[in-house]
Amino acid sequence: MKEKWTDDIRELITALTEKFNLIVRNSNLMTGLGIGATSAGLGVFLGPVGVLAGIKQTITTQISCCIQQTNKQKPFLMVFSGAALGGVVSVWMNGERSLIEVIKDLSTDALLRLYTGVKERLDGWVWPCPDALLEKVFSSESLQKNITDFLERFFKTLHMVVVPKM
Repeated sequence: MKEKWTDDIRELITALTEKFNLIVRNSNLMTGLGIGATSAGLGVFLGPVGVLAGIKQTITTQISCCIQQTNKQKPFLMVFSGAALGGVVSVWMNGERSLIEVIKDLSTDALLRLYTGVKERLDGWVWPCPDALLEKVFSSESLQKNITDFLERFFKTLHMVVVPKM
């Protein structure tokens, strides 16, 4: 096995990601709910017209316009607009990304834990080249499952969910 075994493991993860079309979703629901609740509160205070008025007017004008609009609008519309904005922000925060993109953003320590965890699933097998590693893993469904299960558990600790893209 060559000195840069991490490159081989990264290549293996990339190949598994492509084979199973794996993506990562942020599963931190509490953050999304908090942003949704805050947005709903802002919607009640500012009102939907007040929020839209900020696009064309200065901050000072926006505040006075928002206060006037809030007094005239029904509370349901204000709550609905804030909730809608919160929903959009939650979906954006909980959006999906390719597993490879997420791995690129991991810290050095997290990367080493990820690569070491995948390497441990190989039961001490030493591969002469990346192609031999890929051939070994892709010839064994149980080994593929073992590694993908590890990936799911690893990212779950980071409040992320690894799933195949439908």
